[in-house]
Amino acid sequence: EVYRSASVCDYYTPDLCGLTPQQGVQEIFKKSTDAAELAYIWRSWRDQTRGIRKSYRRYMDLANLAAHTNNLVNKVELELGEYGGGGFRQDLQEAWQQLRPLYLQLHAYTRRKLRQVYGPQVVTERGPLPAHLLGDLWAQQWKVWDLIIPFPGKTNPNVTLEMKRQ
Repeated sequence: EVYRSASVCDYYTPDLCGLTPQQGVQEIFKKSTDAAELAYIWRSWRDQTRGIRKSYRRYMDLANLAAHTNNLVNKVELELGEYGGGGFRQDLQEAWQQLRPLYLQLHAYTRRKLRQVYGPQVVTERGPLPAHLLGDLWAQQWKVWDLIIPFPGKTNPNVTLEMKRQ
């Protein structure tokens, strides 16, 4: 209900309110490259949905109680069971160690490109990527390909045939 009922006002037209992720907000994140507008919408949404914290704490208490009832330490252990138990955690850690160097390079590349677009006053030389600049209200997906594409104007190669060959 907190997420469903929350809405924000437009940055450029403050009288235009009622923007939700389904109606306006995601569109702004998809199209805008105005750092101030994106920061305003991102912060406004968080201010409107702050009330979910209390409900989420209650949810976690109940989820941990369910885990304890099943002789598990907490909700994490309960969920790991759905992925094959304790071995999953180790497998995930090993996969992360293999992927980490690539992720760090992609992160640094993305930060550099965003810094070129938005400037050093918005994107620091080191550190986290500003969540409001990643093209998604939750920063779960980096929808900034058009800003960071390494070779603009070039067509993407179709690597399927070469992958099949190898």
